[in-house]
Formats: sequence, C-alpha cells, structure tokens
Amino acid sequence: MDKYTYLLISAMLAAIWLAIIFARNDLKKRIIKASVAGGFVGVIVEFWYYQDYWRPPTIFNTVIISVEDFLFGFFITGIVVSIFDAIFTESRVLNEKRRVKFFGCLFLIALTNFAIFSTLLGFNSIIVSTISFIVFTVIILILRKD
Repeated sequence: MDKYTYLLISAMLAAIWLAIIFARNDLKKRIIKASVAGGFVGVIVEFWYYQDYWRPPTIFNTVIISVEDFLFGFFITGIVVSIFDAIFTESRVLNEKRRVKFFGCLFLIALTNFAIFSTLLGFNSIIVSTISFIVFTVIILILRKD
C-alpha cells in the first residue's frame, strides 16, 4: 500500500486542480501552461530532493525519477498559480504585464542555486529550495502592484 501513497497525494491534488478548472474556465489556459511546466520542473528538482530529503515509494519502484514526480509537480503548480484568482477574483485581469523572461530567469537562478549549494557545497536541498522560494516570494511581492 505504501507504494501508492505518492500517487494518492497526486490524485487528491488532481481533484482540487479539476475543481478550479471547472469553477473558473477563464483560468484554464494559464493553469494548463503552468501545470505542464511544473510537471517537468518536478522531475528536474527530484534529482536533488532524492539525494538528501525525499525518497517516496513509487508504483514502479523507480530510483530518483518517477511518474508521480511529474504528476505532483503538474497539479501543485496549477493549483498554486490559480488559487488566489480562483478564490478572490471574479474574472481574470487580461491586461496584466507579462514577465515570462523574468520568471525564466528566476527558474534558472533556482537551478543554479541547487547546483551550487546542494551539489557543490553539500547543503540540504530542502533548505536551498526554501530559501529560494522565500527570496522569490519577496521579489514578486515587491514587483506586484496589487
């Protein structure tokens, strides 16, 4: 039964993800784009998490990368990018300024942080990602006007 735990967590996230999609059709395109990117990021960062933090049992008993990594990253990212708008706004603001290059740079900085601090310097991957997330959150809060 343990080998299904990670998959069941992803299934619970899928239920929330689907509820948001059905409740807010105007967010659908953004959620799907972010989810696909998040699925791939989930697979990439698993390389670091598996080494010192996270070793969940998987349905195929794979080492390091699993289907569940993609699913978890896919659903959690879709939820995270849409939950605020789904709960607190009535419709999506269409004239919001695009910062695709900026977020691409943040992603590259995060990967560089993992490579330097986790791989080369030996810091725990969860510490590196937590600090990165906090710093990026502060940057985003400073840049957003709402």
